[in-house]
Amino acid sequence: MELTVNSPIGALVAVVLVLALTLLARSIGAWITWIRDIVHLRSLPSPPKRWIIGHSRELGFGEKTMQYCQKNQQKYPKLCVYWIGPFLPLVTTSDVEAMKQLFLRPEEPKSMVYNYLIPWIGVGLLLLTGEKWKRHRRMLTPAFHLDILKGYLSVFNEVSNNLIVREPCSVLCSL
Repeated sequence: MELTVNSPIGALVAVVLVLALTLLARSIGAWITWIRDIVHLRSLPSPPKRWIIGHSRELGFGEKTMQYCQKNQQKYPKLCVYWIGPFLPLVTTSDVEAMKQLFLRPEEPKSMVYNYLIPWIGVGLLLLTGEKWKRHRRMLTPAFHLDILKGYLSVFNEVSNNLIVREPCSVLCSL
């Protein structure tokens, strides 16, 4: 039996081969983009880290983690990168301009990491891009207007005080 594109088996082999090559090309492209991003992030300010584990030991839960982050906030006030292992960055910032650049640019494509969030949180404002992101953001913005939130200030304060009185250390120390 001869294997040609005209035979059913040959056509199936050709389709599978094209799909496999497409998948391979997209994977290589994504891998190259990911490596380029990692190299770029390594040039940003970061506290000293361990080779394999990065800052994993310091970034646990509790009071020591908060103290570590506050100390680094003073050293790196605009931007700081923590590394969970050698390839997973955690970028922190308290600079308003840096936050605007990060959050007000919906035209940027989302990282592949966001695809893992879809089963947990669905496709909402965090995962949308482009015009759909703008439309959803425009619908949500009025709900968070300062005048509307002022009406809830007494409720926020009451609940916060109750939390602090009932759980003075167990909640706050586990952050």
